[in-house]
Amino acid sequence: MSYKDIRLNQLLRVYIDGIPLDLASSLLPFRTRFLFPLLFHLHLHARSQKRYADKTVNIECYRLRRLSFLGLVDNLESAIRRLKWQLKGTEWVDYYRDTNYSEEAFQHKKQIVTEFLNKLNPRNGWDLGGNVGIFNRIASDRTRA
Repeated sequence: MSYKDIRLNQLLRVYIDGIPLDLASSLLPFRTRFLFPLLFHLHLHARSQKRYADKTVNIECYRLRRLSFLGLVDNLESAIRRLKWQLKGTEWVDYYRDTNYSEEAFQHKKQIVTEFLNKLNPRNGWDLGGNVGIFNRIASDRTRA
């Protein structure tokens, strides 16, 4: 997700045990094949799974010693810690800067929405076109469960 698109986290709804390696590998940009941890832990692992999917493997030949296993886990943890998700802008990021709301008008709109919600005391609500979510947050603070 940090290399492609944060919305890929929605795949975890379908794949509750984790995104399959072959799918993750195919979704990643080509440049990730030049990053050793991703090449090793994702791309080559996915290729290996595909290659040996229909073959019988003698597992006794491939046992890892404890120290090797701990090194593998340490390398994987290190790779995960280095991932940095960077917010990519959308059309809504600068919405309030680019609109014609003055600060007074914006505060007045927040007051009107707050008063309206206090009067209605809604049980739930729908956010239709929430921009960056400021008014949605006001509404969520005032809905009763």
